[in-house]
Amino acid sequence: MASRRHPVRDARLFQAPRDGLRDLHPRRDGRLSAAGRSRIAASFGAAALLGIAGGLAVAALAPGWDAPPLPDGTRYSLLAVGDSGHRAKFSPWVTPQLAVGDALWSTHRSHPADYLLLLGDNFYPAGLEQDEAEARIAMNLVAPLCGFLDLSAPLGANVEPSCGEAAHRRRPIPVRAVLGNHDYRAAESPALQRELVPRYLANFVLKEEVAWVEETDAGVSLVFFDSTPGRSPEGVEQLRAALAAARGPWRVVVSHHPIDASPKGDALRSAIDGAGVPVHLWLAGHDHNLQFSEPRAPGPALQVIAGAGSHPTGAKYDIPGRSFFKRSLGYARVDLVPDPAAPGREELVVSLVSVRPVPAALWQRARAVARYAVAQDGSVRRVFQEASDTADSGDLEDEPFE
Repeated sequence: MASRRHPVRDARLFQAPRDGLRDLHPRRDGRLSAAGRSRIAASFGAAALLGIAGGLAVAALAPGWDAPPLPDGTRYSLLAVGDSGHRAKFSPWVTPQLAVGDALWSTHRSHPADYLLLLGDNFYPAGLEQDEAEARIAMNLVAPLCGFLDLSAPLGANVEPSCGEAAHRRRPIPVRAVLGNHDYRAAESPALQRELVPRYLANFVLKEEVAWVEETDAGVSLVFFDSTPGRSPEGVEQLRAALAAARGPWRVVVSHHPIDASPKGDALRSAIDGAGVPVHLWLAGHDHNLQFSEPRAPGPALQVIAGAGSHPTGAKYDIPGRSFFKRSLGYARVDLVPDPAAPGREELVVSLVSVRPVPAALWQRARAVARYAVAQDGSVRRVFQEASDTADSGDLEDEPFE
């Protein structure tokens, strides 16, 4: 929550001026005096500060302020966000990824998740580089995500000052990551993220394999796919083999790139087809927004894009079966719950959550903007969604290592 990271340091900032309002009256020519304009500006500033103070007070009293309601009966949950690695702004109040981190922490405190999944582009613009590695780990992982992290690793104390949550209040869970295309720009970056980051964060894992599986007690097989090098013939075969080996019955792919309407997207579809097992969710980033799509076979039952961790933009890619688009910061939450239409069975319910643009916008609560459910047989139902934004792409730059 914003209250844990941006405390009100001086209550005197919120005291209104007491020395009369005579300078606020206009002169005969209808214009305010310089003193009047200055006093109006000060009044607006005081009002804004009072609004922030009120928001902080509400957030402190209500830890679930930014935690949208969940579907009933949740027994297993994933949180996922990508493209969160932009550098911090000049103030934490206007650093977008801190707003996302606050909202993630709020939902985790209110409704604890089992995994936090990072969908790539963990460090912009060129990945993690040795000469600034510790500062960037503190900036892009510890500052926004501290409540999820285990800082008991050998170097954890070095980044502890960037954590705004007391140790006894943190709730560490497994943090798993894949690399994005920007994470490959510096040659040293992939190895540093795999080998150095865990020396700071004891619960962080990023493996070298193009495709690897982590089985869970809930019956959800997490298939991690390094999609930047992985959309080659060799990588596609490794993805096919990983999917075929995943026990299930639920299979969730964690990737940086979504399945788009391109030859590379077709290759990923062929891997799913060749595996001969159902893939229920494909979680991706890369497009800096929130999207749902139903690609149809051969493909996953539902594709979820949550590349909105630090910089929302229009849609750049042609996503087959796109049914929802929101240009907003945000994240995805996946909950395994009882299937209301089939007693004794379960479904995966995926919520896309829109987050305020910066931490200072405390009047905006995080809210679920769309929610879909996937049954074990691969059927998809729309629970609810807001009206989609226009999926324009006019402000996007070319991506390296597409």
